[in-house]
Amino acid sequence: MLLTLPADDFDIVVGKFLSAVSIYTVSLIFSQLSTFLVLLYLSKGGVDTGLFCSNYLGYWFVGVAMLSIGMVASFLTSNLTVAFILGALFNAPLAFASRAEVVIAKGAWSRFVAAFSLSEQFDNFGRGVISIAPVVFFTLLTVAGLYFCIVLIGRRHWSGGDDGNKMFLHYFTRCAAMLMVVFGAGYFFMHNDRPRFDVTHGKVSSLSPATKQLVRKLDPQRPIVIEAFISNNIPEQYSKTRYDLISLLKEFQSMA
Repeated sequence: MLLTLPADDFDIVVGKFLSAVSIYTVSLIFSQLSTFLVLLYLSKGGVDTGLFCSNYLGYWFVGVAMLSIGMVASFLTSNLTVAFILGALFNAPLAFASRAEVVIAKGAWSRFVAAFSLSEQFDNFGRGVISIAPVVFFTLLTVAGLYFCIVLIGRRHWSGGDDGNKMFLHYFTRCAAMLMVVFGAGYFFMHNDRPRFDVTHGKVSSLSPATKQLVRKLDPQRPIVIEAFISNNIPEQYSKTRYDLISLLKEFQSMA
């Protein structure tokens, strides 16, 4: 019935995506408001509003990207249960890439794969830092998912024709190129993550201007290596100190 309406493939895909994003956004807003009121009551007004909103902005980007990937599964099958399972499987690599060291023995390669995980890309939002790298990555991932959906819904026009095999190779190459663009651009911006905006109260997740100026004046020919050994199990009173130290080291890494 949907395909008989006077709408092209692009309209159908974008309309379905926007409806799903609308439901997700409204649900997230209700969650944000209720959680904020509870935290405001429990902390007696001591909520870092910037950090709180940055976290939910990150949740929105992650959710929108996962929705676009999940939609790919819905265009592969008409069975709702199968589509749900396929959608979960398609999102699983990005969700579990942070544990790449379990599968990949070499540390450099495991860190490279983990850098593209949802949790690593969300990390800046979780610390109250809004930067260009995760925004570009999630946006391109969303666009790629929508493009795959357009290809899948449009395959009915050419899959049964004489040039079906050629068209399949053509669109397969396009989709592969799209993935290369997504991860290539993501890798580039991860190493050129500017600008960065610290929205936390007191700017606790960024380096001071004096520190940034000092780092810029360091001699590139004499690199400084920082090795930090931090236990996962520490006394509760040092949990904030541990968090601040890790955040500081990540900002140094970003400047490097």
